[in-house]
Amino acid sequence: MIHVGPPFGLVDFVQQTGRGGRQRGEVVDSVIVMDGKAGWGDEFGSDIDHINREGVGLFIEGKDCRRLVLGRFFDGAEAEVSGCREMQAEYCDRCLKKGVNRVGDREDIREDNAEGKEEDEEEDEEEDEEEDEEEDKEGDNNDNKAERVPAVIIVNRLKENIQEESRRMIKLYGWLDQVRGVGCSVCFIKWHMHGAKEEDRWRIEHERKDCRLLQQKDFDRWQASLRFADYECCWECGLPYSWCSIGQGQGGKCSYRNTILPVVMMVKVSKTLRGLVQERFRVDCRNEKEYHKWIKRTRRVYGMSMTNGLAVWDEIIQYISK
Repeated sequence: MIHVGPPFGLVDFVQQTGRGGRQRGEVVDSVIVMDGKAGWGDEFGSDIDHINREGVGLFIEGKDCRRLVLGRFFDGAEAEVSGCREMQAEYCDRCLKKGVNRVGDREDIREDNAEGKEEDEEEDEEEDEEEDEEEDKEGDNNDNKAERVPAVIIVNRLKENIQEESRRMIKLYGWLDQVRGVGCSVCFIKWHMHGAKEEDRWRIEHERKDCRLLQQKDFDRWQASLRFADYECCWECGLPYSWCSIGQGQGGKCSYRNTILPVVMMVKVSKTLRGLVQERFRVDCRNEKEYHKWIKRTRRVYGMSMTNGLAVWDEIIQYISK
């Protein structure tokens, strides 16, 4: 298998390589031909897309056994993954470079596999006979029960998921309604985080441009550098177009401008929110450059294509609503 240029991601590489080695005993070399240039990547792609890209980069440039890289990527870092020797498989180029005798090793492995296979077949036949006897004793009633239970579980989980999404959506729309009567969304969030006491309400009764916690000039500079993908969301408020139309003001101006995105930026100045976002999304908010890149990426939220920035806003609203 010859890959012209680096594959888009590690998943793509595995799918392409799977076209070879389909026949029993067939050995296939998979070669990536590169000119030193990085492969194409979408900066607005989802987190999964970026992880996929990072995976193929590690696979190409790393120094570990290639089977280990694949195992960790697909089975997780915590999973017990094996290399070429442990799997008694064809050796990858990295294992061969460690002084392994290719021809001799392969012959030894194949002989061991043949002996082990005969033993496994005998054990499997005995186990199959025992399992057949046990299955005959179970009867048809258990078979019917096994078919019904998963369906009920799936329906209940789907119902719970829909109800939970509905509750979260109600909170978001409720927050949008409340914040329209408040001058500063940033101080509104802070007020809620400190118990939303009526005697402290005066702290939020000011226009967004007069906020001392997150100054307008700093936000304007930050927003100007935040370029979303085309047709992904409203550039004024950051909301999906289907939501933004709800808050359209007179003259075609966005009613939620300077409302949602300042909350997303608020993670920079709030240790509590920064910890919340880092725990929920596993993103390093302290690295402003990386956080800035991450919030522009696409993400599925409530069945719609949104951005990571909107997911951060959603998580903050759900947090203060509790």
